[in-house]
Amino acid sequence: MKKWIATITACMISVMMFSGCDKLITKNKSAKKGATLEMDLTTSYVAEELNMQGMRADPIAVTSKGIIMTYWKSTSSSRMYLYDPEQQTYTEFQKNQPHAPAYATQLPDGRLCALYNIIVEKKGSQTIYDGIQRVMEIYDDNLQVTEEIMLPETVPTLELSRLNTIMDSQGRWYFIADDMEDGSYNVNIMDENFQLIGKIPFDMGFCNDLVVGKSGKIYALVATAEGNANQLYYFDADTMTSGKFCDIPAHTRKIMQGSEHELYCCTETDIESIDENGTLKEIVDYRNSDLPDDVFDAYAIPNSEFIIEYFPDGGRMEYYTLRPRTDEELKNVQFISLAGVGIHPKLVHDVCEFNQSQTDYHIIMKDYANDYPIADYDEYYVDGNYKINIDPKALEAFENDLMNGIVPDMICMDFMPYQQISNKGLLEDLAPMLENDERFNPNDYYMNLIDGMKKGDKLEEIGFSFTLDTNIAKTEIVGTQQGRTPDEYISMIEQLPDDMELLPITSREEMTNHFLTGSQEAFIDRNDMTSHFNCESFVKLLELAGSFQTKEELLGEEQDYYAQYYKKLNEGGALLDPFSICNPIDYHNHHHGFFKDEDVTFVGYPDTSGGNGGRYRMNYTVALTSYSTQAKPVWEFIMAQLSAQRQARICLRNNNQTLPLLRSTMQSYLKGATVPTPFMSYASETEIKELGDYLENVRMYTNNDPYITNIITEEAEMYFSEDQTAEKCAEMIESRVNLYLSEQQ
Repeated sequence: MKKWIATITACMISVMMFSGCDKLITKNKSAKKGATLEMDLTTSYVAEELNMQGMRADPIAVTSKGIIMTYWKSTSSSRMYLYDPEQQTYTEFQKNQPHAPAYATQLPDGRLCALYNIIVEKKGSQTIYDGIQRVMEIYDDNLQVTEEIMLPETVPTLELSRLNTIMDSQGRWYFIADDMEDGSYNVNIMDENFQLIGKIPFDMGFCNDLVVGKSGKIYALVATAEGNANQLYYFDADTMTSGKFCDIPAHTRKIMQGSEHELYCCTETDIESIDENGTLKEIVDYRNSDLPDDVFDAYAIPNSEFIIEYFPDGGRMEYYTLRPRTDEELKNVQFISLAGVGIHPKLVHDVCEFNQSQTDYHIIMKDYANDYPIADYDEYYVDGNYKINIDPKALEAFENDLMNGIVPDMICMDFMPYQQISNKGLLEDLAPMLENDERFNPNDYYMNLIDGMKKGDKLEEIGFSFTLDTNIAKTEIVGTQQGRTPDEYISMIEQLPDDMELLPITSREEMTNHFLTGSQEAFIDRNDMTSHFNCESFVKLLELAGSFQTKEELLGEEQDYYAQYYKKLNEGGALLDPFSICNPIDYHNHHHGFFKDEDVTFVGYPDTSGGNGGRYRMNYTVALTSYSTQAKPVWEFIMAQLSAQRQARICLRNNNQTLPLLRSTMQSYLKGATVPTPFMSYASETEIKELGDYLENVRMYTNNDPYITNIITEEAEMYFSEDQTAEKCAEMIESRVNLYLSEQQ
């Protein structure tokens, strides 16, 4: 969903390291050497789907007899099963309680048991809630209830939302309880008969996930009163003491008992072992085990294997076993390396699905951003763009490897300074491969979009789905012309009615993003590698941007951006409506919602490509390196993403928030937007035809160079602060950009 955008600072480090770098691989290569990036295959496990026979179960405990799982029915009652992962069979418990247990485990004598909360009600003229009672059921080998024990009131309430109960190997029970007067926590320790042995107080802001380590020690995931989250504490029942054991990664989802190690830490992206000294080591990389970052939960079982709950694309829960690769598998499978910085989750999904369909080769991903996690990590969507913060050291590490000849088979080109890498001869031209593949018919695709990714006559990166950026305006004001040169665009702006603003919120930042940094390709000739910023139209765009207030000044302290934005559009106070189209219904929503179905024109942005002003950005792009000897499997991956099945899947998997390159898929997509759906708006046939026609002549590929973006931003800020004139600013931008472009040749 969207092109990833790193901070300018991060990108600056990236591109400066490439500029004029002679150590990087030169153009005059001899025979292919083969990719030299070494991948760690020890964390690449084999994912094998378990046959759960349609169950949407919830594993709650791993025992020597199998996995205890609960299964919710449509009613409030719940079933419980013992699942055998080797035989892939399950047997139902004949429990007495209708609800799901809060905790289940295996007693020291081998029997299985489960603890329940029971709502106590008083029956009379009306039912009245009268508290919660705790009960334990114990089961025999046939999973029949042999004992039902009412637990004393001193047992704390069992919480389903977090594991606040555990039993150690000696049969002692541990309960997290916040029953102290100051609101801090205790760990209450009880014997096998639930008689209180003692309490371990500790001053914590939050305590969660009690777990037994392989050694028998008890641990919990805690946050301190000072707000320091993601720490593990130990609890010693013999000395009634607790203390910090180790720090754990951000975004940890759970801590689980180790089968081969003291503990396991399950994060959003991997499983890490924790040894008896509190040292962490990655054991499983989900992505390279063909499971994207949709893993819901994990459970350790013997033989270094795991049971995984996987939630693909928000669909039904699926279950997998993860096991280490055998020596034979490592020997017989061809591994292809793919490297990047902040690899887009869409690419991760596509690689994993491709790997699941292959037996002869396997793509292994290395994301340098994972080696440099940052405290203020964040990822979010803004106006159709996927944004993420990345530590600049990740970009530096990737490029240091390239400079030292450590090259993968494939590169995810997001964040990458394309021109520098290309000019060093590191990328293969994919155009001949397209032309020579009988499976590829140019008439079946939007070739204007594929050709737009070319630099000169070379196609050195390729994407498979895209988002369209454009502006629409009332036809009665701007006429019917689509696609305006910078001079024509300025002329349109100069004829703006007195009572109308250019954009819904015309701030200096908006003008800069849309028409200065965002329109940089309109002032660059990639064929002769020169820029033309020092021209009248760019100077006027600078002056126009400088005439507006900053967003902060414009909105004041309230910062109610979108309320003012939509108010201006609804009242007809703005000429242009800038928006992104990643679903055909997006055009209808803007046309109908803001222009009340009046005739509009796709004005787009300043365009020197001969197109209609529309700008498009691929969700991600990949490149084949010139070092790779794995061109065939890499090409198979590319063709798989261009296939009809995958093009349809791309749209479906992303909740219809991306546009396909395949015409037949697009036509189905467009047609589907006209079908009335309850509680959803739908497009008219006219709107769909207008959008379909517009797509035919979109030519501007948005792959803004971060170094050029930084040059424009730096010099524009000097103009905005009155440290130089607009003419001098345009002159400096052109001079610096031309110097930069010449250094890359």
